[in-house]
Amino acid sequence: MYGPFHSGGAVLSLVLFMRKSLLKPFLLRVNGIPSVLLSRWIQVGIDGGLSALALLLAYQLRFDGAVPASDRSTMHAWMVILPLLRPLLMWAVGVYRITWRYFAFHDAGRLSIGALLSTLILVIFRFAPHLPSNLAVPISVIVMEAAMFLLLASSARALRRLAAEESLFATGTRTRLVLVGTDGALSAALQQVFRHPNLECVGLIVPKCSVRLRGMRIHGCPIVGDTPVLNGILQRLKVDLLMITDASLECIGDVVAIASQHGIEVRLLPSAADAIRGNVRIPTSSTASGRIERVLVVGGAGYVGSALVPQLLSRGYKVRVLDRLLFGIESLQPVLNHPGFELVVGDVRDIQSVVGAIRECDAVIDLAAIVGDPACAINRQLSVEVNRAATRMLIEICKGYGVRRVVFASTCSVYGASDHLVDELTETAPISIYAETKVASEQLLLEAASATFDPVILRLGTLFGLSPRPRFDLLVNVLTARAAQMGKITIFNGEQWRPFLHVSDAARAMVLALEANSKSVAGEIFNVGDYRLNFKLNAISQKIADKIPSVEIEYVENGDKRNYRASFDKIHTRLGFVCEKTLESGITEIYEAIGSRQITDFTESRFNNQVVTKTFAESDAAVVSSFSLLSKLAA
Repeated sequence: MYGPFHSGGAVLSLVLFMRKSLLKPFLLRVNGIPSVLLSRWIQVGIDGGLSALALLLAYQLRFDGAVPASDRSTMHAWMVILPLLRPLLMWAVGVYRITWRYFAFHDAGRLSIGALLSTLILVIFRFAPHLPSNLAVPISVIVMEAAMFLLLASSARALRRLAAEESLFATGTRTRLVLVGTDGALSAALQQVFRHPNLECVGLIVPKCSVRLRGMRIHGCPIVGDTPVLNGILQRLKVDLLMITDASLECIGDVVAIASQHGIEVRLLPSAADAIRGNVRIPTSSTASGRIERVLVVGGAGYVGSALVPQLLSRGYKVRVLDRLLFGIESLQPVLNHPGFELVVGDVRDIQSVVGAIRECDAVIDLAAIVGDPACAINRQLSVEVNRAATRMLIEICKGYGVRRVVFASTCSVYGASDHLVDELTETAPISIYAETKVASEQLLLEAASATFDPVILRLGTLFGLSPRPRFDLLVNVLTARAAQMGKITIFNGEQWRPFLHVSDAARAMVLALEANSKSVAGEIFNVGDYRLNFKLNAISQKIADKIPSVEIEYVENGDKRNYRASFDKIHTRLGFVCEKTLESGITEIYEAIGSRQITDFTESRFNNQVVTKTFAESDAAVVSSFSLLSKLAA
């Protein structure tokens, strides 16, 4: 009667031995592969290679290893076509949106659909009478190829998932662990932990833990409290490792911050990937009346932000600014002592900073970006993080906190090159990294729009004019400054059109979008400018010459093909917006600031986004963000 139990125990021992001695070392080696070699494009390449391999094996099995000469040309042709066709179709149905390390059983359905689309094309070539007969694959080969590919592709994804989990729980020594998550998710997480004898769970943290839960046990592990007591628990229990399961985004920021103070490692269980994907909800609501009282301006110390903040304060809003202060704090000096102003110094890529800044705010104006084509070209990854990924995170945090109105600063450069008047319905055609990231952010915002979330997108024209944080990498500003100090300017591609916009008018448009009725602006895009400010670049030089008659002008042609005039009918009619500042007034501002020595050296690096961005991109701070941190935690 004991035989089956003994034999079962022997089998289990054998399985555990094989896992420890064979599978585990292999999985850890897989996990040690650099992340760049596991990127989405590499995954596409792997699926292409597996398609060719599956077809080759299917032919070999069908013909017992001796493929007839008449079928070899067909096999070779499809071994070229299928590795290109199948990943393309899989991409079209969203297979590559699934992160391999989180691949689960329910994802196999989408994988099967994507893979079998190419199988369907093989079937069509097999039976369609009017298609080339030399591309007809035997039906038995088609069936075997489909089955083998699904087996190989699923296995590759499963191995990546297993490697991620093995790495997640691998510590090498006996490790004291605290798990953080809701009481419902902790049970499954503990079962994962118990499979690894090197881990000892010494306590459970439950966010928003009720009194009745404290002291209770889940699978023998005690619930020790909520995140506010985490600091004391880490000291008292001598914890080596924190693991987060399905905790809210707010909790992740708090846990990572506290753990960092103690030098304790934090890891995310695979199920916590929802926090990175944005599937989070924070149980907090905004002002009960729905009236906007406090506004968060992200990037509020910059060129536009420093012009916007005083306008908001003058209209009675409480204003909180989140900014890294790359360009210094001088631009905010006039408002620092205002009773309605608050400054939060932090990075828009940092979860803790964003969550802390957005609490108690009723609306957000998002100006944070690496602005301009040259600045974005310095470090593409940094530009994508700041200009797109941070937008994704901001959207989810806003929705979690019940923030309804988000005003997003985009750019008319998303239209690229066009000889026609462009309006909000014109298809975007970005030709720079900066414009690409803005288009991507716009799409994220529009997809997130709902009955309780009102994003407004403002596509700003080419900015000019003086603000508390001056810029001299903008066309009108730098040309005027050079004319004033050097007496000579160069105009590149003078026949190109641009829609120009004074920085103070840009700020006014944001206030209008903030205050407008939801029916007028929710989920809408507005070009911001005025028909009177659509100018050719040659006209700019003439207006500068009118102000500074002694200036010498040189005209040069180069490869910059950006050319667009924008329609502003929508913002004129729906919001009643018209520009108050003319091009001449902006030229005069700059000329007088140079002449009065308010600005002594316009070539200083702090006036140039590209120079400051390059310095930041080369610093250690550029690579430290919640995106890179969470990616490592979830790996």
